[in-house]
Amino acid sequence: MEKNKTILISNFHDTMTRNLINDFNSIGYKVVMPKNNWGEIDYFFDNSMFKDVAELISLEEFYSMPECVVLITCHYVEDDLLRICRKNSNKVIHYAGNNNTVYNIEPKFLLCADIQTYINTPSANKIFYFPKPHLYYSRLSIKRKFNLNIANTYIHFYQRYWKSGYKHFDFFKDNYLGDTRAFGNENDHGALTPKQVQRAMINSTFTLHFKEAEGYGLSVIESMLLFTPVITVRYFVNDKTIGCFFLDNDNAIVAESMEEVLHRLRFMKFEEYERLAINAHNTVLRITDSKYRHDSLAKLMDKVDKS
Repeated sequence: MEKNKTILISNFHDTMTRNLINDFNSIGYKVVMPKNNWGEIDYFFDNSMFKDVAELISLEEFYSMPECVVLITCHYVEDDLLRICRKNSNKVIHYAGNNNTVYNIEPKFLLCADIQTYINTPSANKIFYFPKPHLYYSRLSIKRKFNLNIANTYIHFYQRYWKSGYKHFDFFKDNYLGDTRAFGNENDHGALTPKQVQRAMINSTFTLHFKEAEGYGLSVIESMLLFTPVITVRYFVNDKTIGCFFLDNDNAIVAESMEEVLHRLRFMKFEEYERLAINAHNTVLRITDSKYRHDSLAKLMDKVDKS
């Protein structure tokens, strides 16, 4: 008789949570989620938006389940979920999507989207996990995008937390001949929903990435998938997942300085822009291939099952 496969996941980021749920469903796992904070989870986001792909359960229902793997998605929820797991003898997997994620206990099993966390976690039971973002829109004509001359950034609390990044953005804004917009909390153009972010991406020429710390870099990867090339300076992507796996000068502008960025933009022809846009899209398709991702995830879960 086939063993029942169930995993508990709680929302930590709307887009990434849905990616995880879909991937676990694809390899035969039933996903359950807390229907509320269970009176024990301090760092809690609403899970009701996922009831189409997961079952929302009470704490009593969780404790009555014969077996269930628990996915700890960020360090803010770690202590609460570990306490619940100890009462129920659950197996635990950790997920790392932020730059240099640090957990209170050494992860035994790790799903990792951040290269620095992967390197710094000696656990042998780990895989790189690069999900393909869900797209709400198809691409705009590349020719039309090129003629828009709009460059956007999507970094929350830019001036408050990312001083060097904002300084680079400000310099770009003052010197770029087109329109430059900053979306996000405490930014001039305000925060957007995930769907609105993608709409802004397809209606722009470039996505700007000037940020000191980045894990998976979802907005960068969404932009690439939507045929919108990324502009960055090497300082911001060196030793980061997006710099080591996704971005290069065949699919983006990865410059040594802001002066080089502006020089390349000044002399860019449509043919070069089109090449960057198509290469960016194809790079994400290759790296986030679902068969490879599902096979790797299934192998990791097999190790969890046998532990």
